[in-house]
Amino acid sequence: MPPTIFPPTQSSHLCLASSPKTFSILSYNILLPNSQDGWWIRKNYPPSTPSASREWPHRSALLQAKVRTENPDIVCFQEASEVSHETDHAWLSAAGYDYAVHKKGRMRNMTWWRRSELELDTTEAFCKDRTLITPLKIKGEGGGVVWIVNCHLTAGTRAADRRLRQLHDALETVRKKGRGAGGGDHIVVCGDFNAEADVESAAGKFLLEGEVDAGFMDGGAMVTSKTKRCFCGPMRNAYADAYSPAPPPPTLVGPRLVSRLIREGGGKGATPPSAITPTQGLIEASRAIFFSYADSEDNSRMSRRAVETFLRDINGVATRGSESRKANEILHGKEAEGGGAEGDVMFSQADMLAVWIGELEQGKYWGVAHDIHALSAGFGFPERLKEWDVVPAWYADGEERGSEDELFLGLYDHVFHTGGLRCVGMSDHRALKAVFRMGDD
Repeated sequence: MPPTIFPPTQSSHLCLASSPKTFSILSYNILLPNSQDGWWIRKNYPPSTPSASREWPHRSALLQAKVRTENPDIVCFQEASEVSHETDHAWLSAAGYDYAVHKKGRMRNMTWWRRSELELDTTEAFCKDRTLITPLKIKGEGGGVVWIVNCHLTAGTRAADRRLRQLHDALETVRKKGRGAGGGDHIVVCGDFNAEADVESAAGKFLLEGEVDAGFMDGGAMVTSKTKRCFCGPMRNAYADAYSPAPPPPTLVGPRLVSRLIREGGGKGATPPSAITPTQGLIEASRAIFFSYADSEDNSRMSRRAVETFLRDINGVATRGSESRKANEILHGKEAEGGGAEGDVMFSQADMLAVWIGELEQGKYWGVAHDIHALSAGFGFPERLKEWDVVPAWYADGEERGSEDELFLGLYDHVFHTGGLRCVGMSDHRALKAVFRMGDD
């Protein structure tokens, strides 16, 4: 029997407090809270989004309302802040939840559980590469243990191999540290995979079929030279099962940008060479912006001071952000090659394009679109955005989102589970919440 799809508020009663064998789990990428950090989060929103709505107080209020409405036993967050996670989510502690948090990284996974019903089954949770593994014991006689693998897998067009390793390493941790799916425990793998997870992808094939063969290709590249096996596979995809045979709704909606910014093939216009090729529109946009900063006598180069001005314009501070690291990598490389003293090294049009491409390789399409939109407006040629076709017309005009064919509809958030758990319900797609029942009853 497929899981029931519940409207908001209609599954809040399905929890451990009402049934000792039924528990619910809610997963959200909360976008790095910008109460103290996460300065770049504003770039993820289209121009039509009010500034106040991009800030943490507004976003936190929405998150708190959703958690109260859904009443989950377990909450998995991705992108909790390294510096402010305790204060950002103190409301959950006050509401009766305990938590484990990943020990590394600026953006951390946090797993919360209702302390009246659940407790940590080990002395601490286990931290792997962008995954947090938390064994939770259901209180009461015969409650059993549920292993929660909270994922925030690596993004980017060239990261399929790493996403596979991250899942494999996390589940190997469950196998080694716990009794395993065959020994009485149950496993849920959930979170932001930063990719689709069907059998065409390495991550999806690993979980759904239990094995990825040596030489498997994903994203145009081989992801493993050795067969990778999932000890607890095949697993079930709760979200897909709930909506089957129709495809499930997207969990990520934004402007359609990928085909406007990159095309397949080797990137010949970047320094160093890239695995992706920029579209002609991106090349033209980069050229126009470059010439707006160029300050050499022939207007063909940017001085280090001009590069710093560019970085300050897009990031507020010249020394922060991956754009700054990429630009300085290029400049330092030129110095090492004998291109002159530090003050004499110049930045070329190809170098600026390489900075944009570096962002795209990390999946930061929205950040690139935001910066091109803002700089084009600042330099007085916003109308050229439509000519270049690097953003949809509605985005260029600062309007609310357009028709569906102008939107990116991604299914990047997932909930997988082992066969010992039966998913009996999913909240609708505005909250990735699953309700599980242990055993066959």
